[in-house]
Amino acid sequence: MTNNLPLNGDGMGSLQFLVFALCSLQLILLLTLQTLIDDRSAHITIVNNLATSPLVWISTNIDSGQSVNPAPKTIAPRSSGVFRVKPPSRLQGTKGSLTYRVDGFEIVINFSCPFAKDNEASWGGAYPSGVSLDRPTFNGNGSPLKATFSFSPVLE
Repeated sequence: MTNNLPLNGDGMGSLQFLVFALCSLQLILLLTLQTLIDDRSAHITIVNNLATSPLVWISTNIDSGQSVNPAPKTIAPRSSGVFRVKPPSRLQGTKGSLTYRVDGFEIVINFSCPFAKDNEASWGGAYPSGVSLDRPTFNGNGSPLKATFSFSPVLE
């Protein structure tokens, strides 16, 4: 049995080329659809490992999204709190910051789960001696952003 299909320039039959092109297009559409339905919310866990100092909430700044679980007003020593933001739409991500005070110092927690880039989590500000701000752990890409920020005593 011989193949009587006309060949294009590289020797691939027109029908085979069409099947290949349609499969490629289907894959692109599926990947695009997956991006559109991904959850770009932010789940922030704040851990206070300090023995006697509470973390006191100062402010929340949401650049993109809306709060699902508001930031805890106080995070007692040796406890944790959770903050969640959902995106305003499927085509947007979440981004913002929280500010907490500990022993008179203000610390800013930053988060971002953008629609088309890698997730980010960081913090800054001054903090008292005897307190260590552990590097935040988070999933670098994907959805939703899940980040943990830990305040810990400095071990001597």
